[in-house]
Amino acid sequence: MKPVTGKVLKSVMFLVLAVIVLVVFVLFRQSKQFNIAAAFLAHTNEVLYHNQKLLTALSRNESALQNISENVDPASALKMKNADSVITAELEKIKTLTADNRVQVPRTDSLIKLVTANNALANEIYNQNQTAQVPIAKLTDAKERIATIRRIAAEIEQEEIGLLTQRKQVREDLEEGIMKALLWLIVIILILIVLIIRSVRIDFLALKKTEKERDEKNEQFRLLIENVNEYAFFFIDTNGNVLNWNKGAEIIEGYKAEEIIGKNISVFYTTDAIKNKELESNLKKAAEAGRFETESLHVRKDGSTFWAEVVFTCLYDDSHRLNGFLKIIKDITEQKKKQEEITYLSGLVEKTNDAIFSVDTTSTIKSWNKAAEKMYGYNHEEAIGKNIRELLQRRISEEDRKNAIEELNEKGYYHSEFEYTTKYKESIFVLSTVSTLYDNDHKVNGYVTIHRDITIRKNLEDQLKKFNEELEEKVKDKTSELTEVFERITDAFIALDKNWCYTYLNKATGELIHRDPGSMIGKNVWKEFPDVVGSPTYMIFQQAMKEQKYMHNEDYYEPFDLWQENHVYPSPQGISVFIKNITERKKAEQEIIKEKNLSDSIINSLPGAFYLYNMEGKFFRWNKNFEKVTMYNSDEISKMHPLDFFDVDEKDYLRSRIGQVFVNGVSDAEANFLTKDNRKIPYYFTGIKLEYQGQTCLMGVGIDISSRVEAQKKIRQTSEQLRELAAHLQDVREEERASIAREIHDELGQQLTGLKMDVYWLRDELKPAEESAGKQIENILQLLDTAINTVRKISSELRPPMIDDIGLIESLKWYAKEFQKRFNIKVLFNTSMDSVHLSPKQSIALFRIFQESLTNVARHAQAKKVSASLLYENNLLILRVADDGKGFDNTQTAKKKTLGLLGMKERILMINGNFEINSNPGAGTEVIATVHTNAGAEIIL
Repeated sequence: MKPVTGKVLKSVMFLVLAVIVLVVFVLFRQSKQFNIAAAFLAHTNEVLYHNQKLLTALSRNESALQNISENVDPASALKMKNADSVITAELEKIKTLTADNRVQVPRTDSLIKLVTANNALANEIYNQNQTAQVPIAKLTDAKERIATIRRIAAEIEQEEIGLLTQRKQVREDLEEGIMKALLWLIVIILILIVLIIRSVRIDFLALKKTEKERDEKNEQFRLLIENVNEYAFFFIDTNGNVLNWNKGAEIIEGYKAEEIIGKNISVFYTTDAIKNKELESNLKKAAEAGRFETESLHVRKDGSTFWAEVVFTCLYDDSHRLNGFLKIIKDITEQKKKQEEITYLSGLVEKTNDAIFSVDTTSTIKSWNKAAEKMYGYNHEEAIGKNIRELLQRRISEEDRKNAIEELNEKGYYHSEFEYTTKYKESIFVLSTVSTLYDNDHKVNGYVTIHRDITIRKNLEDQLKKFNEELEEKVKDKTSELTEVFERITDAFIALDKNWCYTYLNKATGELIHRDPGSMIGKNVWKEFPDVVGSPTYMIFQQAMKEQKYMHNEDYYEPFDLWQENHVYPSPQGISVFIKNITERKKAEQEIIKEKNLSDSIINSLPGAFYLYNMEGKFFRWNKNFEKVTMYNSDEISKMHPLDFFDVDEKDYLRSRIGQVFVNGVSDAEANFLTKDNRKIPYYFTGIKLEYQGQTCLMGVGIDISSRVEAQKKIRQTSEQLRELAAHLQDVREEERASIAREIHDELGQQLTGLKMDVYWLRDELKPAEESAGKQIENILQLLDTAINTVRKISSELRPPMIDDIGLIESLKWYAKEFQKRFNIKVLFNTSMDSVHLSPKQSIALFRIFQESLTNVARHAQAKKVSASLLYENNLLILRVADDGKGFDNTQTAKKKTLGLLGMKERILMINGNFEINSNPGAGTEVIATVHTNAGAEIIL
């Protein structure tokens, strides 16, 4: 049998694929129709659902109408109205759903009219407040309308049921068609799979042959590129992954083959290039054009970068499908640097305002910049190739030209001023600088010339020279007048000729140097004052004379203890000098510097951190301790804001405190210094407002309070421990009191009761004749009653038994009555609760505070009435005891040993409550104890 070729198989496969596409298309059409049928089916079900709800509401309406016809019932009227609302809502939904059904539209329109009439009747019945009798005729019409509505609704239902049956059948037919098409699709796909396997086998054999031929060609190509070291050759796939590369790539990129094969060439790209997707762009351009060249910055293995000339070449298979790229790289870093240097220098030459041009040894112009064009009028094309002597005419003798060339060849450069003629026959003065150019063998191969236009300066110099000549004539006439002027000025003035001899000194100069001005004329200044030679004054005189320009300085002359300010005005004939005595000013400045140094020493010696900044937070001054604590140097601090030294959670607080300084003039704060290494150090800061260098500033000192904070922490811990100990001792004390109370009540009480019973027996046994003994026994019985009452009293005061038996409120009432009996002070006690059950600790604490408060009233208040209350507000129990006694100065209690008040405060703190006492002389005293009720408390209001 003749084997099937790959081309025939591919044709058959194409035909099978076309059949699959056709079947899929049919399936798609069937599925779409199936979905439409399903949607219609759901739509019909929804119409039936709302129709059924309408019939249900109609039944409720009919029932309500029946009740109304029998008796006007308000509930039936409301029921009828609500049912009509539901009917209307459902009818609107049915009308919307059947709007596209021409059979159903007239039915829904008829229903709307009937329902509207029934709604009107329902509203009429409801609005009559259900009191008036409804006419029988209206009720009869309503019943007929309901019957009609029910009939039409049944017709709608029958119509939709018919549609439902039809649509179910359509859906089932479509479902059967889809299943058949799917079976055909599966059979065809199986046939396609068999054909693909056959085709793959044929292609595989052809590929093996092609690969063998390609391997032979690749081996030849590999041998060719392996020996090239100046270029990097490597093959990459379409995604940029390296498949192979040569030795040159290892040398240029720094990776060995085993390190890079399989990796993406993005490792050679910079971060910015990766971010800008440069690799993807290069591959895309190469794929579109077949070849792409560019220059880019590459990254070696060691992280260094180099400029590379890159070429991407597309690689295709036999079917001309792209299966990779050949990338060729050449390192052009040095070439790039030279090119950039040349470009930079060319830019400088073009941007300068001086004319710059170069000539060879024959004086032929080789370069001509923009400034040269502007200065001489010849453009670049007119100048290049011309002889410089023919192009630019200058006025110079042949001897001067010869001397200039000799100096140029000897020194390598020449500098002088010339007069040139431009293209437009205008004369200009030029400052010319010529430098020699050499080749690699140090032979002269040309010259570069820089011309600067000094025409304006030369014209000014000529005008100045003429002006000076005219001025000299006028000076002679004005000398006497000027002499008088110089004598009147308060500053010293001297005039020296070019030999440094005095030509004039005014009277103020004579006073300054302690010499007669007239005797100094003609004398050399340096001989008269040899110790000035070499001083700053000597140097500035020499420099002003040499450069012929105004100069000034300040200098100190020790022999006269003199600070002088010199203003030197030179001329070719000498210099004129104004000398101002600034000794007092300099001494004041030195005093200021001393004061500043002293203030710096004082500031730096402060134990805390000193700071001074303005309202914008700019630091003006700070001490060394500030830098030491924060670990920031002076440059860093000068750029920081004061709030930068604190954590985020303290910035708002400190911003407010700083604002108070600028508003109120002074403030302080406690916060944590945030150091450079993120440590927090507790500091106490002060700040005052002051004016410094014309600005409103804040000056302050920060003191390290770490030890104080630690001490406060320890004190708090100790206080907590003492409070816990006091609470424990109080509990022990209460337990001891309870134990003692029980012992007294049980033991001593029983003994006294037994003794009383014995005395009663003894009294009964005595004969009536012994009357005196009988009286004595009666006295003993009275003493025993008193002793028993005293035992009960002591027992109750040690531990009131009624707290556990009858509760806190009744105990407080009992004690108030006992207090009133004992001290004849009226006690009014009220409460908002029937009963309260707290923990034993809370009950005892409140009772003891009440007991101690009344005891203080009896001892100190001299009161006639006490008002007491126990209230419950916002989960708080509030015990209040107030008297109308003499009161006291509440601010003085801290200076006295008021152990009773301290005891009450400690008792309330032990149960996490609050204690408050208010009193003023002559205004009575008020004690307030507040306790948070816990989850186990039981309070009955």
